[in-house]
Amino acid sequence: MRFRFAVFAILALAALLAGRSLEAPGLYYDEAVQARPALELATGQVRAAPLPGSHSVWVGGTRVPLMTQPYMGALKSQVLALPLAISGPDVRVLRAVTLAIALFGIAGIACFARRAFGSAMALITTGLLASDPSVLLLARHDWGSFSISLLLRAAVLFFGFRFFESRRPWHLLLAGFALGLGFYNKVDFGIFVVAVVAGLLLAFPRECLRLVREQRVAVVSGLGAVALGIGPLWLHLRGVLSRPGAFSHEGEMAAKFETLWTTFDGSHFHRLMQSGGLFDDLGGIGDAASGPFVVVLIFAATWAAFRAFAPGGSKADRGTLRFLLVANAFGIATYFLLPGGERIHHAQNLVPLPQLLVAGVLVHLAGIGSGARRGRVPRALAAAGVAIFVALQVGVYEETRRDFSASGGKGRWSNAIADLARDLAAEPLGVTSLDWGFQEPLAFYGTAASLDEAHWRILEPLRRGRAWRQRGDAQQLYLLHLPPFDRSGFGSPFLEAARARVSEGFGQIRFHRDGDGEVAFVSVRFAGDHLIHYDGRFRIERLR
Repeated sequence: MRFRFAVFAILALAALLAGRSLEAPGLYYDEAVQARPALELATGQVRAAPLPGSHSVWVGGTRVPLMTQPYMGALKSQVLALPLAISGPDVRVLRAVTLAIALFGIAGIACFARRAFGSAMALITTGLLASDPSVLLLARHDWGSFSISLLLRAAVLFFGFRFFESRRPWHLLLAGFALGLGFYNKVDFGIFVVAVVAGLLLAFPRECLRLVREQRVAVVSGLGAVALGIGPLWLHLRGVLSRPGAFSHEGEMAAKFETLWTTFDGSHFHRLMQSGGLFDDLGGIGDAASGPFVVVLIFAATWAAFRAFAPGGSKADRGTLRFLLVANAFGIATYFLLPGGERIHHAQNLVPLPQLLVAGVLVHLAGIGSGARRGRVPRALAAAGVAIFVALQVGVYEETRRDFSASGGKGRWSNAIADLARDLAAEPLGVTSLDWGFQEPLAFYGTAASLDEAHWRILEPLRRGRAWRQRGDAQQLYLLHLPPFDRSGFGSPFLEAARARVSEGFGQIRFHRDGDGEVAFVSVRFAGDHLIHYDGRFRIERLR
């Protein structure tokens, strides 16, 4: 009972900590990319054209999302449909739901860790996770379906260990189904699976082989549950696996190291906010808040490597340390080997393995739950160390939250997009996006505008030797980014061509600014019928 109360208290404090300022910053494209299909599923009303690479089926006039992208299922859209059906397009509800899912995942990890490693290690792990700024911020601004992935990882660990304890096949069926759903949610779930399987096989090889021999039927049934959980991903998995090099790029390893380091030290989200949502520019941010976890993790790994293979001590303790050490090592290696997987949501597939390793080393150093009697002083020091560490992590989170709450975000990730959505609600227009980042947030906010992502199509005619053309009228609004936020490269050339027409009195240009007064994006609206040409440069023809 005391353990449950402690876990509940920790998670309640985490909810209070992370549940504030949910409306800031403005909705990011990758947050909305699965929320918009959820609203369509809930209301039966199509809000925008489907994302390229997505897949849905029509059931009774409702578009039911199955795949968000070829490597990411629409499980999150399906889960969000009910709460968004109740609340409507509310950003605070969207973020509160994903935060709650992640907290349930942490609760499941606590239950697993208590059974596998004891109450002390479980509570420390819970405290580390519930105060980790990277975990909390990624949970509330969920992209890459992190929150559901964390909950499914907890289910795999808990039910997998329950099967080891009880040998009841239904536990393995649940673990296998959760594992399959994890892959359906996003194929980078494989980072976690490889880490855990490698840890088990190398730390407990005899036990694993004996379990497979004795429980062949259960194991085969569990694999069947995995296949069932993967679901619609089977239709796309072959194509994704057949072209892994398409996702990689030059400089990827350096970017992955930077992401991993800033994820562990808690500064990643703060850097992302300060860069205006530019993942490729995080290294240039020098004043982001950071914590000590990365240093503590390096120390813990070094100590565990020494103790896990040193003579003496409990065989079970050495096995635990070996498992955690090997699992973390293989998880990090798999993260580096995954083509294109260089973002924080890829790195966070390691959770909860790093936190378990730190907690395990701390428990062993303090002699908690072991045969060693080291007195109350080491335990008091361990408790004080955990308290200080958690306080430092909370400080990093708070500094990050205060920053984006005051500014409303920057660049691609700012409240400027919400302000535009309110304007479009008052005057619905046809909206043509000339860059990534506009359609999904606007569709979620429910602007009643007609939305079109032209940037996906502009280059297609050029490959066939023809120019791209689009006709519009005074009810058409064009949205674009300027460097450094311009991903498509069309922003500045289009703005230059538009200025020539605006100088003639044929339209207007509006610069939408974030809370710091910097330009987040630009909108252009012409005063009448017009024709846009693009053959390597933009020309805007005024039609009479």
